[in-house]
Amino acid sequence: MRNQTPSPPGDTRDRAFFCHKGSAPVKNTEIDIFIVFCNNISMINLAIDAMGGDHAPEEVVKGAVLAVKKCDEVMLSLTGIPEVIGPLLKKTTGKDINERIRIVGASEVIGTGDHPVKSVREKKDSSMMVGMKLVRDGEAKAFVSGGNSGALMVGAQVVIGRSSNVSRPPFAHPIPHARGRSLLLDCGANVDVRPEHILSFAYLGIDYMKNTMGTMNPTVGLVNIGAEESKGNALTVEAYQLLKEAGDIDFVGNVEPTGITEGQADILVCDGFTGNMIIKLYEGMGKLFKGILTRTFTADAGTKLGALLVRNVLRKEWEPFDAHSYGGAPILGLNAPVIKVHGNAVADEYCNAIMQCIEYLKAKGEKHGV
Repeated sequence: MRNQTPSPPGDTRDRAFFCHKGSAPVKNTEIDIFIVFCNNISMINLAIDAMGGDHAPEEVVKGAVLAVKKCDEVMLSLTGIPEVIGPLLKKTTGKDINERIRIVGASEVIGTGDHPVKSVREKKDSSMMVGMKLVRDGEAKAFVSGGNSGALMVGAQVVIGRSSNVSRPPFAHPIPHARGRSLLLDCGANVDVRPEHILSFAYLGIDYMKNTMGTMNPTVGLVNIGAEESKGNALTVEAYQLLKEAGDIDFVGNVEPTGITEGQADILVCDGFTGNMIIKLYEGMGKLFKGILTRTFTADAGTKLGALLVRNVLRKEWEPFDAHSYGGAPILGLNAPVIKVHGNAVADEYCNAIMQCIEYLKAKGEKHGV
């Protein structure tokens, strides 16, 4: 645990500690904004990369405040440059909020275009690395970032570490279908995989779906170009046999692209190249359909009137296709939860990602402080 700032007897800060650029306590000035972080054993403590993402740190801070307002059990450590984050947090009001958010100083930022391995090796005081070190050192139970995906994957494995039986942690992401939603993995972490990795993805998906999405007996399907057992390439043919022979997996066989949208399986497993293409196609088609509907319902006075009549129904039907409503994509198979938020995420998505962590930790029985 980081060093605590001593306070005189009776001082209201006795239960709190402050962090700025490591463990060194500093004075409270207009430049250095400090948020009291109560070390309460009933709370769930999370680390948030405040500098990662296209709209950071503004939307990250807004999302953090939303999450604290929404959940009384969460405490957040925002990692990043205090001089940038502080003024944004200063705008928030309410003692309860200020007591449950702190800034942990980091002097560097890993950019979107930075090389993953090089940035992890050289930018050790980046907001991303500092946040993951909080998890590693037991000061936080999970980490959320909208930053560089490659650096996050590399850093998470180096700093937080993989589970003992996992060699290739995958990105997992919920995708909508006609009857609800499925969990797709891998979504881009591992472009080249072996059949045994596909099998591992299935087990990781089952565990996550049980604990986070509430599906106790999920079915598993292998993404392929045809439904027949012999379809596909060498990878899918061999992976099919491994999934079929696994006695503790409810394997429903190959799932074609049309079957994905029909909801033929609760969990869809594939290599990271295929999964990433599926996710991006979903996002692209969602934008396409939204554009078509917007043009259709704003064409003239009659269609605008029709839009008013069906607005609420359309909003409800559209929600599953809105990427911002899902939070983020967890990296499964690590020693602690790590959530990758979309690079263009806004406040609601960061809030949802934080709630996603809380739900998973509660299900795993991890409700305790540090």
